[in-house]
Order: sequence, then C-alpha cells, then structure tokens
Amino acid sequence: MNVSRVPWDMLFGAGMLTGCASEGPVPTTANDTRPCAMNFAVTGSMLAGQTFTSFEERLDANKRVVYKRVVRTLTTKGYNVTSPNKDLGIVSALNPIIMGKGSRATLNVAVSDSQNRVRVDTTFAIPGLTGTSTSAVREEFCVILRDAFATI
Repeated sequence: MNVSRVPWDMLFGAGMLTGCASEGPVPTTANDTRPCAMNFAVTGSMLAGQTFTSFEERLDANKRVVYKRVVRTLTTKGYNVTSPNKDLGIVSALNPIIMGKGSRATLNVAVSDSQNRVRVDTTFAIPGLTGTSTSAVREEFCVILRDAFATI
C-alpha cells in the first residue's frame, strides 16, 4: 500500500474537503461480492487519522495453517513483520509512509477460531495528515485474505 504524508500547504484544503469524520462500510462496485470487499470499512478522517478494517470467515479451516499463510503473504509482499505471535494468532507489520520522514503505518492481522470457523481480521491504521487510496487498501486486504484461505 502506498501511504503518503500530506504537505502542510495542503492542510487547509484537505480540511475543507474532508469535513466530518467518515465511518462505516465503504461502497464497492455492484459486482464485488467478495467478503473482503463487503466487510470493508473506514473510520476516522484525514486530519485525525484513519483506520481501515475488513474480515473474512471460513468453515473447517485450520487456524495454524491460515496464520502461517498470513505471515508468509505479509513477508513476501515486503511488509516489515514486527511482532508475530503464533499462540495468539496476531501479526503486526509496518509499512513505510512515503515522504513521512521515517513514519510508518501499522497493519495488524488477527487469526482466531471458534466453532469450526476461522476468522481473519485486518486492520490498517494511518496517522492524521496522511493519505492513501481506499480502493488500494481494500484490494490489499482482499489479497491477504485470499492468500490466508487459499487451498493447497
């Protein structure tokens, strides 16, 4: 995901355009019935920071296998995996912010299981005055979730 810091001279304009914080599901194209897209939501604002989330559940999946696939996908996509915890099913990774002077955005993925279901939750948080493409984040989540539940 490309994330970039907003220059100060654009701050006023961004404030005028974003206005109130946005929350909830983000509309997808009518034909996109993938769970990753249908469960995608954004909270926050460009000024305060935004959090992007999505999830997918599957019956009869193996939590350990799904977790390994998530870690492998994040690693091969170039994320800096900082704190994988296999027992808890949590992976945290950092994504550099373009023009962010060393700033990084955090991607967290949680893998949980209950009643013969495995659920993978994705959360990507960016700080205020930082922008990214909502559709690019959605697609990134869909790739992570697709790979997590891929059949061998």
